[in-house]
Amino acid sequence: MSADPFPVDALQELLGTITSGVCLYRVENQGASGSDYRIIYFNRYALIHEGRTMEEIRGLSLKDLRPTIDDYGLIDVFRKVWITGEPGYFPAKIYTDDKYANWYENRIFKVSEDLIVAVYDDVTERESARETLRGYIENAPYGFFLADPRGRYIDVNRQAELI
Repeated sequence: MSADPFPVDALQELLGTITSGVCLYRVENQGASGSDYRIIYFNRYALIHEGRTMEEIRGLSLKDLRPTIDDYGLIDVFRKVWITGEPGYFPAKIYTDDKYANWYENRIFKVSEDLIVAVYDDVTERESARETLRGYIENAPYGFFLADPRGRYIDVNRQAELI
């Protein structure tokens, strides 16, 4: 007795409700630049984040949406995933162009011979808070010591170094 295939409607519903961007790309040429990744599908979150409709972006390249994507480092991970089939991770990093200055974290998967999917989160608030906290710690007039559960120092500020 064979199992029924996963219902497409349920998948669409799932993709429409998750709070991560889900972007499906067709890989063209050698996958070496943002121009080689053509948009097939963005979920609801990604479309809202983009401020555009599926009809407006379908068929565009990633470089059309993110002009500085080739300098960002993500394309290297896209290409590695596409070639090897092994899932990839791109840690939080700020992406900037004329429209965006946001921190993104990406998980990338190969779906088929010429398709990859990127699941991303905009982690700008988290990273901004981290930078603010780091600024407070670095400029504190007292020593700040950060230790792991075993009591080993992981980080200290300049005042702690003087102590």
